[in-house]
Amino acid sequence: GLCAFAVAQTPPSTTPATQTPTVITLREAIRRAQANEPVFAAAVAQSKSSALDRSIARSSLLPSVVYHNQVLYTQPNGLLNQAGQGAGAQPSPRFIANNAVREYASQGIVNETIGLKRLADVRLADAASAQADAELEVTRRGLVTAVVRLYYSAIASDTKLTVARRAASEAAGFTTLTRERERAREVAHADVVKAELQQQQRQRDLSDADVAAERAHLELATLLFPNPLTPYTLEPPAANTALVPFQDVQAEAAKNNPEMKSALAVMKASDADVL
Repeated sequence: GLCAFAVAQTPPSTTPATQTPTVITLREAIRRAQANEPVFAAAVAQSKSSALDRSIARSSLLPSVVYHNQVLYTQPNGLLNQAGQGAGAQPSPRFIANNAVREYASQGIVNETIGLKRLADVRLADAASAQADAELEVTRRGLVTAVVRLYYSAIASDTKLTVARRAASEAAGFTTLTRERERAREVAHADVVKAELQQQQRQRDLSDADVAAERAHLELATLLFPNPLTPYTLEPPAANTALVPFQDVQAEAAKNNPEMKSALAVMKASDADVL
């Protein structure tokens, strides 16, 4: 009872300010999708891993160098001996295994092994890296295509929603006007019923357009934000520019086709396995 009384006496808190929607351009949408899409992130990681494997395979062809540098110290036995011609006496070591109390040794070893297996491994790593890069480009283009399609679909759904709202408002005004004319005995009751049916149809169209716009925004938000419920608005696209001639599109597609590059990389990897 005390808790309920305390809650009842507490003045109502003010409603927190709604979050300002983020304005998203097409370029920003593509950037956000590349930063949040897990499949694209996996393709990027695979490309980097293949590049590291390629670097390791190439480094295996380089020679290895090992350098040793050491100092041996032996406790003297208290006696002195002649170090050599022109040199003074020096302490004699306690153990006969060493030549002097302090000995310095330096040794360097350079080793290189070259074999056909290592050359084949380098070719295989090169092919795997090229394949990973091609697959990354395929994933990137697919992601960009999906973002562009959803982006313009959301803008089109917003436009349809605006038109549906205007149509519903005009239908409601027309129904009101028809009822007033009926009261003035200028139209029959059948005209009022027809106007009401048209108004109901426009309301259904408005509901369908509202659902379609919300679905389009949620589909795009799943690629742009970790939370699909993040509010955002889309910036209308700029004026349409002239399209590239179809012949140029065909030439660029044949020259820069990542799927063809991936297939060629797989063939090179198979040749390396055979080698």
